[in-house]
Amino acid sequence: LFSQMRQKASPVLHSWMGLPESALIAGWGIPAQSFDSGGSRFLYYVYGYTSELVDQYGNEFPQETWACHMTFEVRDGLIADYRSQGNYCQTAASNLPYGRARE
Repeated sequence: LFSQMRQKASPVLHSWMGLPESALIAGWGIPAQSFDSGGSRFLYYVYGYTSELVDQYGNEFPQETWACHMTFEVRDGLIADYRSQGNYCQTAASNLPYGRARE
């Protein structure tokens, strides 16, 4: 049940499950960070932006930051798990390539 909920929440991230690490890097580019721990490799990607609004009179408005932090866990060379966090994940995911065709 939990994996079904995650798949619906993030079909793009879920589409990479079971695919090789090299395929993810080829599709998404080099991760912002990576590290090894406990026999797994973790690939960290972040997408987003900060808005800086100034109206026609030069009035500045508070900045807003929109970001999605995504981490893939790689075991034995294959994507085994993923996590995402942020206020921009749904939009970011819609602009990222799928690993497998949409189901």
